[in-house]
Amino acid sequence: MIFLSLIVVNDNIQIVNMWLSAEDTTVLDNALITMEHLYKTGAVDIHLRHLMKEQSYFEIGYSIDRIQGQTSNNTENEEQRRESETMKFALSMADIDDHKRQLTFCNVDVQQNIFYSKALINGQLKLLQTIEKIFFALKKLEMTGHPDYQLRDEHYEIHLQYGRDNRNAQLEHAVKIRTDGLEFVYNKYNEISKNWIQNLEKYRQECSLLKLFSNRQIMILIILLRTSASPNSIRNRFLKNLYSFKNLNNETEEEYRLTLQCLKHYLSSLRLQQFDDIANVYEKHQIESGSNTESCLKKLCLFLQDLFHNGNELMERRVMIDESQQYLVTLNSTEKNTFNDLDMNTFCVLLNIFKNRLPSSYQILWCSIATIEDIELFFSRIRTFHYLIFVIMDIDRMNHRLREILLTKQDLLTRDKVPHGTVYYFSKELTTSRNGLREFHIPANYRVANQTYKQLLTLFQRDKLAQPQIQIVCGEAGIGEFKC
Repeated sequence: MIFLSLIVVNDNIQIVNMWLSAEDTTVLDNALITMEHLYKTGAVDIHLRHLMKEQSYFEIGYSIDRIQGQTSNNTENEEQRRESETMKFALSMADIDDHKRQLTFCNVDVQQNIFYSKALINGQLKLLQTIEKIFFALKKLEMTGHPDYQLRDEHYEIHLQYGRDNRNAQLEHAVKIRTDGLEFVYNKYNEISKNWIQNLEKYRQECSLLKLFSNRQIMILIILLRTSASPNSIRNRFLKNLYSFKNLNNETEEEYRLTLQCLKHYLSSLRLQQFDDIANVYEKHQIESGSNTESCLKKLCLFLQDLFHNGNELMERRVMIDESQQYLVTLNSTEKNTFNDLDMNTFCVLLNIFKNRLPSSYQILWCSIATIEDIELFFSRIRTFHYLIFVIMDIDRMNHRLREILLTKQDLLTRDKVPHGTVYYFSKELTTSRNGLREFHIPANYRVANQTYKQLLTLFQRDKLAQPQIQIVCGEAGIGEFKC
């Protein structure tokens, strides 16, 4: 038995070395052993999961052949049987970063006469960097709302076609071929992303109703309008994540019902009174499975225009005071809020500014979480819907770069001297010395909480909306006091 065990250890000496590498080998050895395994059997798996509110990630898997010796007592003379097994390993994103760091140090220390030349180390570093570029290109497609890049899994082989006996020039050439192939994939995703953004901008100009939705909301609307080609479609998985399917015997019918329910939720957030029956318009403007993004956007535009009568309600003329309707609402509250500037006093002022209308999400820009794209889209709405009210919150919580972009947009709005929506800037730090900003004198009744609450209930009743069952608890940790 001892002899047979020695044979197994000898046949699997590479695996034994790898297991002992943490103590008995150097960082150089560890990195080079991993590099060899990636070149021999490596493959990348990318998983996009943001639609499910999970982290998107990628990992690199590789395998090692192991020969295990076994004995058989079926005959008088014991015979050894060897069967091949494969041990699978996976490097997480953190592991990959560590491996890249180790390879970088190896590149400094490695000798020119070693089997693994510097060219191979540099080749794997470039290969790993290209994989990261592909991941971030896919993530950009996912985050900008491309409907075809949600809940998507991608697999790429990174192992080489040459065995261990093919060294130096041939191996380096194989690395270059593999890297060039992945660079082509990366460039393809960049082009798809560019086309998606251009199409979004094009159809937002053609259909102003699209400006009321973020990229993510547009993506979800397309997913809901798109017919399901399989029981495991993106729409099916998305709805199952939101709801529990009660009618498991007829999932198609249940999916249809939940699709309409989800559409009603998204579209009711626009706070528009004039719209047709969603079910009828949905049947008319469903998007065929497999349609390209331009066709999807065109169908979505027709759906929204048909449902909301081209958005005529948003274009109804209201009284305009003058061309430059930009007001500074100076916050003087002493209450501290970690996440935003919305205390009770500010909340009352905010609701009263919208007068006899419940605000919608597209009318408020929360600067603490806004991106450059959010800012640009918001000011596009301001320029398009001249008779609506818009509010910009949390200006003082922006980083310097984004704040400069916001204030540049405000300045351009002033200098263009064209009609636009009324804008209220909530801030403690801004002053009316900025060109185009006028101080908003807050009426005393705007700060009365009880009156504001009664008005809010009236608006809920008028718009036939259920009151949200929200309990608010306020207080500071450690003082033993709170208020609801």
